[in-house]
Amino acid sequence: MSSKFILVSCCLLGGSGVVNAATVVGGSGFDGASGDTAYTLTQNGANFGGEVLAGGPTGNYFRITEQSNSNNNEIAFDTVGDTTGWTNSQFTVDFRADGGADGFSFALIPTATFGSTGGGAAIGEAEEPNGAGIFGIGFDVYNVIDQLSLHWDNTTLSPSGDISNTGGFDLNDNLWHSLLVNIDRDPLTGNALVDLDLFAEAGQGGAVTNVYTDFGVAGLNLEQFRVQFAGRTGGVNMNSDIDNLAFSITAPNIPEPATSGLIGLSGLLLLTRRMRR
Repeated sequence: MSSKFILVSCCLLGGSGVVNAATVVGGSGFDGASGDTAYTLTQNGANFGGEVLAGGPTGNYFRITEQSNSNNNEIAFDTVGDTTGWTNSQFTVDFRADGGADGFSFALIPTATFGSTGGGAAIGEAEEPNGAGIFGIGFDVYNVIDQLSLHWDNTTLSPSGDISNTGGFDLNDNLWHSLLVNIDRDPLTGNALVDLDLFAEAGQGGAVTNVYTDFGVAGLNLEQFRVQFAGRTGGVNMNSDIDNLAFSITAPNIPEPATSGLIGLSGLLLLTRRMRR
């Protein structure tokens, strides 16, 4: 899939004219397609540095950790465009895990800190993606707990600082599953609503387990970011794999002066979310 801008239909009329929206898309199937988003792999552990392997749901896949001790790897994708003032972002990925510990994570890392390309954020405990200015989702399988957690700006959010159980979904059964994350955000306040669904099969197929619906994240002031996955093993180990990452980020293109357009935009976001449900 290609990394590009797609201009979509105009959204509303403000005092200064039309507010347009641009959607940035990216991702990778790890099959060497010319349009795949470039990425950088960083090995922080003593063993295994991650690799592309054959035999995924639709071709190759990426192995973040293997069944050996002391893995700690990050795969950080390049930024794919200007996302300032973004109002919606959606991410899908196939994943598979097998083994006892520790876990892996999906994260949005700020380019102001980590740049638009190159190595990403070094997260010591990959299954707990805490860090300044980082939004993340942790997948913790240690001791067969099968738990997810939401994180923002060095704080665990879900809920009241506790990790949220996935309701019996087996994260490390050595089968391909898939994840869908949708975030709607008010560009004025940064306040966001997060939806997260797990699917029994790759490609958002099979039975759906809803983990979060409209989970509120206050002040998600993460304007320019890029996507990162990380994983680690310790004295107990696991395979953790990803494939078919796809994401889209929609941001308004607001002419100056933009005040009345922004006021209308906040209302439009609420209306759009209600219409989608």
